[in-house]
Amino acid sequence: MNAPTKASKLLKGATGEWEVVIGLEIHAQVTSRSKLFSGASTAFGGEPNSHVSLVDAAMPGMLPVINAECIRQAIRTGLGLKAKINLKSVFDRKNYFYPDLPQGYQISQYKSPIVGEGEVVIDSVDNTTVKVGIERIHLEQDAGKLLHDQHQTMSLVDLNRSGVALMEIVSKPDLRSFDDAMNFVAKVRMILRYLGTCDGDMEKGSLRADVNVSVCKPGAPLGTRCEIKNLNSINFIGQAIDFEARRQIEILEDGGKIEQETRLYDPVKGETRPMRSKEEAHDYRYFPDPDLLPLELTQAEVDELKAQLPELPDEKKARFISELGMNPYNASVIVSDKSAADFFEATLAKFVPFPMGRPKTAGEVSKWVMGELFGRLNKAGLEIDHSPVTPSQMAELIGLQFEGVVSGTLAKQVLDYVWENGGRPREIVERLGLKQLTDTAEIGEVVNNIVAENPDNVERVKTNPKLVGWFVGQVMKATGGKANPQVVNELLKARLFEDRERTRQEPLRPGERLIDFYDEVGRNGYEEFRSILNGWLLEIEDAHRSELISRMRNGGNGAFRAAVCELMIHALLLKLGHKTAIHPDVPGSKKHPDFALIDEKDKVLCYVEVTTVNRASAEESELNREATIYNAINAARLPAGC
Repeated sequence: MNAPTKASKLLKGATGEWEVVIGLEIHAQVTSRSKLFSGASTAFGGEPNSHVSLVDAAMPGMLPVINAECIRQAIRTGLGLKAKINLKSVFDRKNYFYPDLPQGYQISQYKSPIVGEGEVVIDSVDNTTVKVGIERIHLEQDAGKLLHDQHQTMSLVDLNRSGVALMEIVSKPDLRSFDDAMNFVAKVRMILRYLGTCDGDMEKGSLRADVNVSVCKPGAPLGTRCEIKNLNSINFIGQAIDFEARRQIEILEDGGKIEQETRLYDPVKGETRPMRSKEEAHDYRYFPDPDLLPLELTQAEVDELKAQLPELPDEKKARFISELGMNPYNASVIVSDKSAADFFEATLAKFVPFPMGRPKTAGEVSKWVMGELFGRLNKAGLEIDHSPVTPSQMAELIGLQFEGVVSGTLAKQVLDYVWENGGRPREIVERLGLKQLTDTAEIGEVVNNIVAENPDNVERVKTNPKLVGWFVGQVMKATGGKANPQVVNELLKARLFEDRERTRQEPLRPGERLIDFYDEVGRNGYEEFRSILNGWLLEIEDAHRSELISRMRNGGNGAFRAAVCELMIHALLLKLGHKTAIHPDVPGSKKHPDFALIDEKDKVLCYVEVTTVNRASAEESELNREATIYNAINAARLPAGC
């Protein structure tokens, strides 16, 4: 069981708060070409009763034969859910009569299932994780399907599904909200799809769930549960749980009693209704199937299957974050669909070695796949497996943008063309004349015309630098979206700001170095800036002073910014009376922080590592991705770009 339920997951009733306790039984159709105990096809959509063997129809004298691939699929599923594989399991007969069950019993597993306890970790709606225990996974036959709308006076039966292998994945009652229950089913379905053990198609009935719901006061014993059968939509699961929990709360608060029963969910009315009283195990009169010997496995067989498992969603997400520098949200979206993750990786593989660095390249690829491609697929109602755009085409298109051949706007036009007509993006750019305009003189002429035609906005931009975005839009419009946005941005800033003193908020111009604003043989007019830095440098130890000056002179603008920040903090700590040590050793680690605070006996009080954070407006980030360091000292006259 989990820790006490958080208040955010409790339901409010007239008499106070109630805890909802949820357990699920997920029925997953095993991916295999033939049924669990016969050679009949499992293909979906055949004519009624066209995939039925003599075993499925329960003809006299027909004996079941275990499908070895179904056993392997169940083991893979257990391993993927971090569950124990039982080396010995038994098939039992579950006795009950129903028209879609020709034998009058179902071959299932009762006391000795093939898979034991496991665990699934899900992301909860409150940004925490929840560990959901797996009670067991057992194999069983699916039943046929009754058709009630094919005849006026009779129900018809289709036995195509009869005998298809099902895995029943039974969770422990560890869920406390309908959101978590929905996330649990989605996570299990995702794992099954990665494993290839079930296609998870709920519309076709390949995966469905029974939900057990009870309510109780927080900390009180568990209440009487009701089971909601055959839910074939994740949304329906959430809706059914929410309605059923509130129904039970209302009954209990009115002084009533919950009867243990099986219910159905009506998605049209949004309510559950009684189906039958809940059966217990003894009602089914389980006993070992006399036609099937106990199933015995070896540890070597299990280990071999374990070694062949693919990378699963949690591991893939962790790799995307650690190796590719993706943020957790984007990584979660990409890995949520195996086909999408495969498409992303196939596209990214075309860029090895990474032209813009691993994180930025991965970020651009994920942006195009998640944003542009997913958007078009959703609009067309297509799965990514049926995408008109291949990973090779997507990679070539993104590469054209990396090379500066097309802008983001033009790249989207090319993607639209590839979506409708196919073809190689590079050839399409040449044929349709969509190559980006990079000629500085030609763009400069358009910039000059736009500036000359809009004197009022030229005056406004002096007090509101963000208005430069409006000018950029006008230039892009005048060039049909073909002008290189970075060149446009640079030319506009040079043109609009050339006749006035630059502010700290403006980014550096191409080729400018921050050291030039500090160096006394460089820019004039920044005496106060140099004076402030020199004052700080005099405050710190000689060794650190020499190191920082070297980094400021010999590194790039990023190194300059980092050195200034480190200098400021070091000087401030000394001003406050703290004693410091430079690049101290850390016991048990090869890392050397920037410095440490120490006491009079040179004992380390804490380590200090200085990290700079770039802050950029959305406009700058989009147009030229030039970040500017945040200036925390309002009184200092720092150079542009600081």
